[in-house]
Amino acid sequence: MKKFILSIMCIVLVGCSSKFGNYSNASVDISSAMAQDVTEQLNSFYSPATTLFKFKNSIPPSDHFGLMLQDNLRQKGFAIQLKVVNSNTGNNQDIGLSTLPLSYIVDKLDTKSYRVTVYLPEAIFSRAYSIDEGKFQKIGNWVKGN
Repeated sequence: MKKFILSIMCIVLVGCSSKFGNYSNASVDISSAMAQDVTEQLNSFYSPATTLFKFKNSIPPSDHFGLMLQDNLRQKGFAIQLKVVNSNTGNNQDIGLSTLPLSYIVDKLDTKSYRVTVYLPEAIFSRAYSIDEGKFQKIGNWVKGN
């Protein structure tokens, strides 16, 4: 029942946050597991070597999830462009890449539950995770919205 309620919370709360970034204070291990899961999800929808994910939110050194996500995506073959302050970046279309702006929110639902929401132009993906008896678990399937 708890898993069902957390899944419903994911659906309802997916659009409630307006600031992007990592607000979870999740450990390195939990952040790594969540980043790996997001990487697999994005890899199932988008083509490596032809897709550039342009991160819209900055990734501070304390954001283990964001750092691992961009590293994992690079390892899968995706191009990554991190948010750069005061930069005049060129158009990536001239190198044949499909550019997708990407933002995320990682937050803590309660003392043992987390949620990751990834915002892309054509979809929003969200999933909840829990720590039960010290074991990291995915709660339900990915929720996809527009």
